[in-house]
Amino acid sequence: MTIDPFLPSPSAGHISSDAAKADSTAFAGPLPPAGASVVVHGAHVTSADLPPGCVDGCGGMTLCLPEAVLLVLDTPGLRFLDLQDCPRLKCVDLGALAGEVHLTMSHCPSLMRVRLPPEGGAHVHVDAGAQPPRALRLVGSIGRFDACWGRQGRFMRQARPQALLQGVHFGTAAPSLGPAGPVDPADFVALIGARPDDAATGVLRLGPALAGCRDLSLIEPDDTLLAVEWVGGALREFAVEGARGLMVARLSAPVEHLLLSGCPRLRAVTTEDAPAGEVALRACCTAPAAPRPRPGAPRVRPTLVVDVPCETLSLLDCGFENLRVFHPATMLLARCARLVRARVEYDSEVQCEGSLPWTLIDHVATWPGHIVVDEGLIARLRDGVLKQQPRAWPRLERLMRWPLGARARVAALQALCALLETPVPREALWQARCDLYRAQSGRDGAGDDHRWAWELPRDLVEDGYRCDFRLWAACLGGHLAGEEAHSMAEELVNRSPQVAQWLLPWLAGTGTPQGLDFLALVLLRVVHEDLVAEGVETAGPALLHALLHLFERRSRAAVSAHPRLAHPALFDAARGYYSRRAEQADQLRWLAFEMQHDRPGTQARIALLLRAPQSPGRNPLTAARRAALTALMLTGQVSSPPTRSALPELAT
Repeated sequence: MTIDPFLPSPSAGHISSDAAKADSTAFAGPLPPAGASVVVHGAHVTSADLPPGCVDGCGGMTLCLPEAVLLVLDTPGLRFLDLQDCPRLKCVDLGALAGEVHLTMSHCPSLMRVRLPPEGGAHVHVDAGAQPPRALRLVGSIGRFDACWGRQGRFMRQARPQALLQGVHFGTAAPSLGPAGPVDPADFVALIGARPDDAATGVLRLGPALAGCRDLSLIEPDDTLLAVEWVGGALREFAVEGARGLMVARLSAPVEHLLLSGCPRLRAVTTEDAPAGEVALRACCTAPAAPRPRPGAPRVRPTLVVDVPCETLSLLDCGFENLRVFHPATMLLARCARLVRARVEYDSEVQCEGSLPWTLIDHVATWPGHIVVDEGLIARLRDGVLKQQPRAWPRLERLMRWPLGARARVAALQALCALLETPVPREALWQARCDLYRAQSGRDGAGDDHRWAWELPRDLVEDGYRCDFRLWAACLGGHLAGEEAHSMAEELVNRSPQVAQWLLPWLAGTGTPQGLDFLALVLLRVVHEDLVAEGVETAGPALLHALLHLFERRSRAAVSAHPRLAHPALFDAARGYYSRRAEQADQLRWLAFEMQHDRPGTQARIALLLRAPQSPGRNPLTAARRAALTALMLTGQVSSPPTRSALPELAT
């Protein structure tokens, strides 16, 4: 045996210099530097053939075995092993090691079998170089296995929690069979570049040579593969990745998870009475549509047929235009932008992210339990109604009955608001709005006392409520005596302080009769029922600023100087609220505003405030507040420095 120095490797272990000096007579030549690989010559290498101190302080070691065929290691403390450039190495035995072992093998083209510790869940990485191994078998407990080869070939398999892999077969050939069955049965089998059994038909049947296999992956099979069929026993997972020519996947035995990824020509997933728990397709059916068979003939649309009894069906980033599902399932349609027509079995529950075909809206008789559509579909239906397309409004109306996502609800309210100027009856628009509200939480409307408690995204709450108010004012006339108005006022006052903070100043700023009437209803409800009014108090200065701006504008435009004549109910409601419930700064600001238009009356009210007895429900009359009120009554000016700096435009 001869030991030679080798070039340093960034991921390699290193030889302890002190240990090497202590036994420097065991090998010729200079000591390997820290981080260097240890080159060992000989056909059969064991732990006894390694120099002392070859395992570093972290339990790592890097070996280069140019002649070895067999490697057997039981070195204490070894946890990280890198094997580099071992062209003849066929077998590695690490079964005597303890704990979690990390094994990296680079450019070991002849390697066929690796024995790992029976417990601990080893992590194994294979850098196969230009070509993947023909048949590499890992025996033992495996927590993670990953490999790379060629320019783009990559693969990774992570064991499930509490269920480590017991054996892995990885390569281009199926496992070999012994007299009594497969040699070293493997939980997981990954086949790379597999070819069909019959080149004429392009069919590959898997199963007879995979007894004991629980998870099977078919990775980048040959382009001549047109159909694959599983005919073995029950599988936990069957995955096909990067099958560029695959058109049909067929099951003849139960599979818990059937996963197809990167199969651009896939057209059918079928079964022979073999159920599946989950069927998932990602980036499939993306090949261009077939050309017309003759000029003038209709174009053949890419179609996907799923004829597998399954619990869940996921179709992600696929390019089919027609979809036919023959068994009811919980479906996820995500980003299938080219989908035009879909036929889904009754009792299916559909969740859609991205474009939803109108045929799904038209032909699903029992409404899906949950469906998420994006704003683009609602915008298309809205534009169809604006362009007077015959079926656009019935489709949009039907969509309102589905429990849409939060952002889609805002888009739906905006769409209904945009249709107020169209011939669609106002009654139909309001009914669609009510259907949308009931559907947001699956309520049927019976005994529902909340009519304005929308569940909307935080950044779109204001837009949604504004559109809803416009719908109420336009469709129901904004009648304050109606049940809707009182329910909406209650929502703002007691249940939606953040919404009130955004919406009440906007109502004052619009200046519309319905908006001002509703705002007066909210303030009168607070004053007359002596409510806590968290929502109105949260609106605070923003609402007061909007009201004062409104009254100033109207008083200048009116014949009479007093703003009460512009909107008496709102003025009285605002006066009652700010005299009883507002904070000191807002109350002084309101009184300063009134002082400009009705000085004697305002002075009389301030005098009453100063003489009124204190009550627990009102803000306490502190000495500073009493001084500010007295100064305002006598001089017409707000004397408090903080208030004056905040209200320069109201000082007289």
